[in-house]
Amino acid sequence: MESYIDEFGGIRFQNAAGVSVSGFLELLSFCLRSTFIQYDGKPWLQREGICIGSRIAPILGDLFLSKLDNIVAGCLDNMTVVRVVV
Repeated sequence: MESYIDEFGGIRFQNAAGVSVSGFLELLSFCLRSTFIQYDGKPWLQREGICIGSRIAPILGDLFLSKLDNIVAGCLDNMTVVRVVV
């Protein structure tokens, strides 16, 4: 996440988000560690990953897939790549 913030610019990020970079990263870390779910009427602590349905899941998923897409695109420099969006 820090690399994305660095790309965006730390000061610019702070102005847009209204929170310091370190404060944001601390909040994000807290959200990722607080992954309680309920299954079959019982509470469970998810050990890793993002809880599906959390408000932050789509954003973090997009960031991860964007980075992965850039890695794959770099490996396919000499090929024609067609993207299909459904």
